[in-house]
Amino acid sequence: MTKVSAATDTWDSTVAASFDGGSGTEADPYRIATGAQLAYLSSTVGAGTDYSGLYLKLTADIDLNNLEWTPIGGKFGGSNTSFLGTFDGDGHVIRNLTIENSQTIYTGLFGIVGDATIKNLGVENIQISYLTTNARIGGLVGYNWGYPVTIINCYTTGTITAGQTGQSVSNVRTGGIMGYSTVQEAILSNSYSTVDVTINGNGGKAGGLLGRQGGTGVDAVLISNSYATGVITQNGTGGNIGGLVGWQYEGTINNSYWNSSTNPTGVGLTNGGTGQGTAKSDTDMKDGAFVTLLNQFSGPDTEWSSDVSSVNGGYPVLSNIGAGRIIIQDSTVSPTTAVFDKYVQAANYSDVTTTLTPNGNTLSAVRLGATPLTENTNYTVSGNDVMIKKEYLATLGTGAQVFSIDMSAGIDPTLTVTISDTTPPAPTITAQPSNTAVNPGSDASFSVTATGSDPLTYQWQVDSGSGFGDITAETSATLTLNGVTAALNGNAY
Repeated sequence: MTKVSAATDTWDSTVAASFDGGSGTEADPYRIATGAQLAYLSSTVGAGTDYSGLYLKLTADIDLNNLEWTPIGGKFGGSNTSFLGTFDGDGHVIRNLTIENSQTIYTGLFGIVGDATIKNLGVENIQISYLTTNARIGGLVGYNWGYPVTIINCYTTGTITAGQTGQSVSNVRTGGIMGYSTVQEAILSNSYSTVDVTINGNGGKAGGLLGRQGGTGVDAVLISNSYATGVITQNGTGGNIGGLVGWQYEGTINNSYWNSSTNPTGVGLTNGGTGQGTAKSDTDMKDGAFVTLLNQFSGPDTEWSSDVSSVNGGYPVLSNIGAGRIIIQDSTVSPTTAVFDKYVQAANYSDVTTTLTPNGNTLSAVRLGATPLTENTNYTVSGNDVMIKKEYLATLGTGAQVFSIDMSAGIDPTLTVTISDTTPPAPTITAQPSNTAVNPGSDASFSVTATGSDPLTYQWQVDSGSGFGDITAETSATLTLNGVTAALNGNAY
């Protein structure tokens, strides 16, 4: 698994005027970073833009906030509109998808898709309730018609309820990932669903992955290396429900599994299909051997992992996609700023200490710019306290110095130390004492002028022929000799 920091945007039901950038090419896809930009995609597809041959990519997790969602593509005002591009979730998640008043019988995150690819995406906490006798409902895709579609490395969670109690719902097809696919060469692979699906009424098709698996011949819909655990229920008679597929009209199922602890069959009805999946108990599906089995057939672009973070009920997750990511918290430090004075007698001439909150990460280094500090020489670590030594700080220039506290993962916190230097300038004598001639018995006075930071301290000295020595208690700017004698003649002060 890869550790990532996943930003989440919460939708407020608004529709953006454009994407977050990009030109729609494979190298520079349209970027979707907010719920409003995802709604812009829905709006433009609904208006007739199919994005054929174009590429789109999620750059953040999106919380749809349980607000009513309009599917991307569908039948609006009598005309079908389809999404025909490539949508790359890039490992991100769309959460809290809610549809209760759909304007189209084709319902899901995507209503109708054609020659499209949807990959690397999780859709969590789906809440779809569409009580009608005619619908194509899937957690990810409602209906695939007219062109092949590829769904790879995707998953869905939540609940779907469809149909009308006591009514014929033979035209309802609903699945945890896709409701109905009619075309050849459609592929659903390396994906899973834990969605619980309920059909009310008589007839209808419901499956853990796919409601109806259509197409004809050897190129019919292929389901491979996928699993479903959701409870599939019909409140009525005459329907076809299965842990994987409700109605398999030809098509192929390879290396795919359903939870036999919650569903007695993997396929409700088959007409010439190849393979009907493999039953696995709830216990077996949570065992490490099941992860190994999925990885045996996963291919180079997929990796399955055990649910070590307990985010998927113990069932395997797709590494680096949605629930399979390890979402990390960034480490922090407190305080994030400090001051230091290079003047050794100043109050702020002291070691600078900050307390680290690792949030599961590990301290690896402390740097000033690109230069690493030497532990126990420039800084020390005691528990979660990082202390930068005053002796080291005194060697740095004044101004803001930004230290990076390097961690094993996440965004590295920083500590900014603002360094000043209030060291007073050295005192300078600007006028030395002048020579003085006096008669014996008179007083002699000498003065000195000096500059420097107050308080200045003076010390008078005398040289009577054998070198200068201090004169006791003479520490002012003026020296007065009272009643001089001939013995002092020639002394230097």
